Amino acid sequence: MVSAFPRDATSELNSDTGYTNILSVDFEENPSLKDKDLVGYDGKLYDITKFARYHPGGEELLKMFSGKDVSMQVRAFHERNVMQGRESVGTYIDTTDKDPAAKGYKILTDTLRAEGLFETSYEWYTKKALFCASFLILCVFLIRQGCYVLAGMALALFFQQSGFFMHDFMHNQLTHNRKKDRWLGMICGTGGLGVGGHWWKEEHFVHHALTNTCDIPANWSDPQMREDVWAQNHKLFPFFKAPIQSILIKIQAYTWLPVTVIFGRIGITIDCFKDERRWYEWVTLACHVGYVALLMSMIPTWSQRGWFYLAASLGQGVLSIQLLLSHYAKPFFHKDTEYHNTSFPRVMAITTINIVNPVWLDWFHGGLNLHIEHHLFPCMPRHHFRAAQVHVKKYCEEVGLEYDECTWSELVVRTLVSLAREARLFGKQS
Repeated sequence: MVSAFPRDATSELNSDTGYTNILSVDFEENPSLKDKDLVGYDGKLYDITKFARYHPGGEELLKMFSGKDVSMQVRAFHERNVMQGRESVGTYIDTTDKDPAAKGYKILTDTLRAEGLFETSYEWYTKKALFCASFLILCVFLIRQGCYVLAGMALALFFQQSGFFMHDFMHNQLTHNRKKDRWLGMICGTGGLGVGGHWWKEEHFVHHALTNTCDIPANWSDPQMREDVWAQNHKLFPFFKAPIQSILIKIQAYTWLPVTVIFGRIGITIDCFKDERRWYEWVTLACHVGYVALLMSMIPTWSQRGWFYLAASLGQGVLSIQLLLSHYAKPFFHKDTEYHNTSFPRVMAITTINIVNPVWLDWFHGGLNLHIEHHLFPCMPRHHFRAAQVHVKKYCEEVGLEYDECTWSELVVRTLVSLAREARLFGKQS
């Protein structure tokens, strides 16, 4: 178990291994490729110029890897046969084997696939769906008993479990058919939780590919690890220029928890629907509003309805904290100078923390407690994380990667201490 505070990312880079995912292409020998968007996979070059707009993870994300080796990212986010039938346009020097973490990741991925840890248990998901539905049934029961605050808390747990389903399905963990899983994810996310499923998927895929990464000249950073009211890492400081932001950062260690819990549901709802143009997202949101309104119609007074919904919203704030904890106390990478010279599994290990808890409490975390396993293998169904953990710990030990894990309470403290440390640093620089 590791409880020491992490070093800056620059102290953990593997530049001495000679690894880089920046492609070295001889354009004099291949002049036709000079103006193309190219990516590399296992030593072969692929032209993505026309394909990028159809990329399931988004055109912007794929183009951010133009000129880069995406061998490990493809293994992480796609089925093993995704490159079959695609014609290469050349070759490049693959430096993967220069980093033991990258070389070992390929072997580890093949091992876990051979053990069937990417296969879905529909029995497990059926039981989990019934478990999720039980919270909605409990909510109705408590309303009929006149226990409106407790009913709101039951609804919050239904929100939470629906959010976990959205997370699973948008990662293509159920049917392994992107279209089917995407629609199921929208039903659970937009319909069940009230958070735009497609908006969340688009941001979340970028977060997974470029975890805790920023690009100051391009005014860009990991979209799910950057807020306007706090800066959890000094590499984000250039984004905060407004006077009010300077004040907020200095007190962020005191405001982070209450703001996340109180305003988490409001903030994410505004973010996901303020620019939403897809009609089916709005129709699904109407279904969400409809079932919540139906529940509230069973409560006699507006005051009691207010307490009911307040309890549900504050309860969902716990989910908001869960979504941030595993990365906030970890280092950030500059995209061009650090991330692209560090192998994918090494970045995931450096930027992610696991939460230690009993197996019987896994339902509460929805797989986010085994976050290192999830970030290394986003398409792996969460019911296999415990089995994968044994292999991942051994892999990290063999290749010299830190396997960072601690309890929920320890991680909350680490996060608050880290926020306070960054606030003091910000104060010295401002």
